[in-house]
Amino acid sequence: MSRNPKKSKFGKVRRFSYMYDSPRSTSSIVLRTLLSITMVFVLAFIGWNAYGPIRDYFSGALAAVSHLKEINPASSSVSASASSPSNAEETPASSQPEVPPEPEKPAELRAAYIPIAVLSNFDALDTALAQLEGSEINAVLFDLKDASGAVYYQSSSDLVAQAQSQSAQAVDLREICRLLEERGLTPMGRLCAFADPQASARLSDATVKYMNTNMQWLDNSVENGGKGWLNPYSSQALEYLRTLVTEAASQGVKRILLEQYSFPTGVGLDFANFGPQAETVSRDSILSSCINTLEQAALENDCQLSLYVSALGALGQQNQFYGEKNPLTFFDDVVIDVSPAQFGDGYTSETLNLEQPVLQPYGTVKTLWGVLDSSLSGKEMTGMIQGYTATGALANNKVYHQEDIAAQIRALNDCGIQNFILYSPGGSYPTD
Repeated sequence: MSRNPKKSKFGKVRRFSYMYDSPRSTSSIVLRTLLSITMVFVLAFIGWNAYGPIRDYFSGALAAVSHLKEINPASSSVSASASSPSNAEETPASSQPEVPPEPEKPAELRAAYIPIAVLSNFDALDTALAQLEGSEINAVLFDLKDASGAVYYQSSSDLVAQAQSQSAQAVDLREICRLLEERGLTPMGRLCAFADPQASARLSDATVKYMNTNMQWLDNSVENGGKGWLNPYSSQALEYLRTLVTEAASQGVKRILLEQYSFPTGVGLDFANFGPQAETVSRDSILSSCINTLEQAALENDCQLSLYVSALGALGQQNQFYGEKNPLTFFDDVVIDVSPAQFGDGYTSETLNLEQPVLQPYGTVKTLWGVLDSSLSGKEMTGMIQGYTATGALANNKVYHQEDIAAQIRALNDCGIQNFILYSPGGSYPTD
């Protein structure tokens, strides 16, 4: 394979991987030999270090955001100034004009993703969360339902039972949320929407059909791992998603991030049948209607809903999967993936030109957001940043360190964006 840098035009991007790639293993921990210690202490020591990879994960997430107070010192200085006594003489309360309280502003989101392997072990999670104390991370993102269709919390829904989508690793979601909030961390669940081979295979009224048959449509051949999708026009599919949102929110999840919220991608799209309603209702209209229903279900349970959009989607290069309209047009709370690795060795369009994006994390994020800025007015924005080293056949690549994460955060801040989600597919973050 050639090692020369290549660019892509109009959305044809040379990719190294996708954000749903399988997790990478963490570094092994070398235990120093202990002398003259009882067997009980040895066993306790080994048991403690069994959580080494988990501690590495959280130590990495903590270290990766250690630059935040330097990047944006306002967050730490506000509390200090508020608690400092004033040197001026106090004016009698009766002589002070009454000032109406300012409306409470949403807290800035500084989240880190953790995988289900950590989430499903209460002792490991409790130990690991302790590593975040004192850091700038104030939320934890975890999976509620991923692209495999597996539901990772204990659900009482009849539709989940019918879909047989309950994972063997399903957690007690209410308890998870309690553990997070005890440490001042906002529980944030990621919910993969319409890409769902599990539910689409068993909820016959919810699936995309093959042409004018009752057969399930797949996004590729069976030999190539083709998977089914839920049909955005299906009332059963919407009820399934609404049930998951309601359950998660009612059990303590405060923010839900919708991913794969689009019409199917893949091959053989001309053979996908979405039912008679698709003849009269546009795709962007049905997507707008569905997300409004899901948002209402979240709001009724004191939960905030956000929509994940890839950089290419935000740039309008994937409009065909959203009904010929940019996905930014039908929702106002959006998480945009600004990870440099998604652009491969380079990207060129009519509005954006990125040279060696992985090597220039600050410039890539700042340039991208500058192009998108006119489309984001009035929206609540969050940037999803790259917390891992890209893999694959990239001619222009490097190992990502804490400084590369800090550079992306600084670029967002310079564009007026304070919210971010630190993401690594396997939950492993740089520690240096």
